[in-house]
Amino acid sequence: MIFISTNVMAQTNFSHISFSEALVAASLEGKQVFVDFYTDWCGPCKRMSRETFPKESVGKYMNSHFINLKINAEKGEGVELAKKYNVTAYPTFVVLDTKGNECGRCLGFRDADAFIGELDKMRDPELRSDRLIARYKSGERNAKLIKAYADYLKESRVDSDNTVEAWFKTRDMVNKVVQNYFDSLTDVQKLDKENLFVYSTYTASIEESPAKYIVTNRNNFNPELKSQVDSIICELYTTQLYMYLSGDTSCDAQKLKAIKNDIKKLNIDGDGKMKIALLFLEPKNMQPNNLANAIPKWFNQLDGRHATALMKGMTRRFSSDSQATKDKLALILRKQLPTMSLESLFTAIMVIPELEGKQGH
Repeated sequence: MIFISTNVMAQTNFSHISFSEALVAASLEGKQVFVDFYTDWCGPCKRMSRETFPKESVGKYMNSHFINLKINAEKGEGVELAKKYNVTAYPTFVVLDTKGNECGRCLGFRDADAFIGELDKMRDPELRSDRLIARYKSGERNAKLIKAYADYLKESRVDSDNTVEAWFKTRDMVNKVVQNYFDSLTDVQKLDKENLFVYSTYTASIEESPAKYIVTNRNNFNPELKSQVDSIICELYTTQLYMYLSGDTSCDAQKLKAIKNDIKKLNIDGDGKMKIALLFLEPKNMQPNNLANAIPKWFNQLDGRHATALMKGMTRRFSSDSQATKDKLALILRKQLPTMSLESLFTAIMVIPELEGKQGH
């Protein structure tokens, strides 16, 4: 007998049945199967259960369209199912048809609105995984398809074996798909609202051609898009400063001068936080002694992401310096702990022991 849990509250109802029973139940009720692949140790999994699944909007949506299952990927039938559906990260949410064919998936924590948006895509027959692949291979190209296909590649981690190398391989594959699409667009199409996703979601550096295009053509977009375009440009420069501070991308004198001029010309540093990030990028302030003096003055004025990036960058820049130098920098950071944001604190508790040579002890 199939038993499906019920709950009088408007929250997501997860059925306490086997996977095969869920497929039968979905067929009988004209629904799809939603599977939450989780583990006992997964923080984002617990956050989804605590914050998103109980929301009324999420519960109504999911209970109307799916037979919902929670499957522990490390126990019982979950082990084989996770292997069958190539689940390597948690939480992974997979939507299936009544025959067990994958319609789509997404990874990680989502708030209610974002989660429902992802589920909407998975329920669209034209955006299910097999159709996306077929449509893309047939040569079809449009904004909705490319966005959905790129999201699918990113979320499915089709080339991932859970290593850093595989992550970069998947990232490069996704970026190639979007870049090829962007290169095929006319100038008019590049200004279209439906293609803003290229700049906002799939452009990582101000040195990439989409970034250069949106900056150069900032005033050519429809006036109704001005706020959105300006926000994208600001985010691109904020991200670039993050990469420079963290050492993910090198920043020489020429690059520093160029980004300073750009930020001033574009007038995108409304709160002055980019100016503070630029101060830390000055060559003199990248010297240990000068940095030790600069941190007490300016650290707590940094944007949260930039503070995180600066600390991460310290472990790279000073890895070959003397232990005395690294201990001095670690002590300076320790003195900032009482006034750090939660975001910065999380990074600091990893960076400080590494600077002190205590990581793993």
